[in-house]
Amino acid sequence: MRTKGKFFVAVIMMCFAYTPAVNAQHWYKGNLHTHSLWSDGDDYPEMITEWYKTHGYNFIGLSEHNKIQEGSNWILVNSDVGKKAYNKYLNRFGSLVDYVHWANDLRVRLKTLEEYRGLFEEKGKFMILQNEEITSNLNSHPLHMVASNIKYVIEGQYGKTNTEIIQKTVNQVNEQRKETGRKTIVQLNHPNFGYAVTAADIMPVKNLRFFEVHNGAPATHNYGNAVNDSTEVIWDKVNLQFYKEGRPLLYGNGVDDTHNYHEMKPGLNNPGRAWIVVYAAELTPSAIVDAMEGGRYYASTGVVLEDLSFSNKKISLRVKQEDGVTYKIQFIGVRKGKDRSEILKEVAGAEAEYILGGDDLFVRAKIISSKLKENVSAIGDVETAWTQPVTRK
Repeated sequence: MRTKGKFFVAVIMMCFAYTPAVNAQHWYKGNLHTHSLWSDGDDYPEMITEWYKTHGYNFIGLSEHNKIQEGSNWILVNSDVGKKAYNKYLNRFGSLVDYVHWANDLRVRLKTLEEYRGLFEEKGKFMILQNEEITSNLNSHPLHMVASNIKYVIEGQYGKTNTEIIQKTVNQVNEQRKETGRKTIVQLNHPNFGYAVTAADIMPVKNLRFFEVHNGAPATHNYGNAVNDSTEVIWDKVNLQFYKEGRPLLYGNGVDDTHNYHEMKPGLNNPGRAWIVVYAAELTPSAIVDAMEGGRYYASTGVVLEDLSFSNKKISLRVKQEDGVTYKIQFIGVRKGKDRSEILKEVAGAEAEYILGGDDLFVRAKIISSKLKENVSAIGDVETAWTQPVTRK
């Protein structure tokens, strides 16, 4: 036996509905939902983290199913993909790789987050959040939620309904936040994965602030089908109910949900498909969470915003234009007396604004480009961005 050891940054003044303006803010790009060999991903956490850092991200959270990256974890390398991943890992990190040959077996020890964090983190440039995908199910239907910046594992929950399981998960995360003092948040993942979660399931849940409006995995069915709502329709339906009850609105996240890192093609769960861009005072877990809870961020699959503000009941935005690409900006919301969302205004161009009128309950913006998304999760995807909903209040 033998063992061996630029994303675009803008500095602007922004004033949002729920928080006052703050000086010296910056845009930070991140992904909160992705997987490694610690659960059902096919690459090592160091390789994944390096990919995101070198592709312009400022923060990443590896979210394993019902676990965090701590303790001893040796994996057996026996598949073709596993051997490919191992060879790439060994070539890149050399003597830092811990492996064991025993007879015909090759086993590799997965590094914990605390072991590899120091290889990548840079103050103000890149950080790693300790995340977990809290994984539950009801009648074989998946109910997954990512908790970000947690301290210890939260087990999958049990219940008689989707609503009960989601509520229990939210409660567990919030109890840990209160106990530890860490700024911890939780999002509901891919409601259309297995068409497991409906708007009606989400509406009764208290203290849920985030959900995935766009998940880069092909099986998550962001656009719904003839009998199931799209994630955007789910979003607006839930927010109409939240608004009626005087509750904080639900915010929409973009994520990769990556599992496959060695072959980039449609049909696989690849990195780089969707993310969030957060406008925060600094690159720390607390600052990112504060900004997200204040709605100071947007989700994107490629569109970059140069300016985004909400003040005096006016949403204003400006897109960072690419040569040869056109843009359509839609302001989507619900008006008094209506029971569904609609396009309230549409502008052809890279800059637009919308003033909320007395009949507008809440409004969000969707920016649709003419540029086809590279390595799409769904055929025909174009680069798109979504801002968070705002109200007149």
